[in-house]
Amino acid sequence: MTLQRIQPVLDRAKLAACDFAVEAATEKLEIKAGIFRDLDKICRPEVIISSNTSSISITKLAAFTRRPDKVIGMHFFNPVPVMKLVEVVKTIATDPAVYEEMVAFGAKLGKTPVRAHDSTGFIVN
Repeated sequence: MTLQRIQPVLDRAKLAACDFAVEAATEKLEIKAGIFRDLDKICRPEVIISSNTSSISITKLAAFTRRPDKVIGMHFFNPVPVMKLVEVVKTIATDPAVYEEMVAFGAKLGKTPVRAHDSTGFIVN
């Protein structure tokens, strides 16, 4: 995975070519569920889908896809350019290779990845 400037995408169809997706919508399950369903349909099967949620179960979000092994939490803290911490949240279904890749990705972004399991509030909250 190469690092490029991250741009928000509002036209979900454009995500068909992405290598990695981070959902960062408001903290409402129904909104995030719709995004995860769409990403699952639009993105290639090997694409990892992550959520920046701070309070919703990653396991619940993974259930809206056919790829729970490729769903992970990447909880960035605000303000993102200043805060170094990122919680990398795995579920029981997350592929261990995906988990390791996302921990490494967080470090490539200049963040301090903290490994977390999917539980209420993860670690920091």
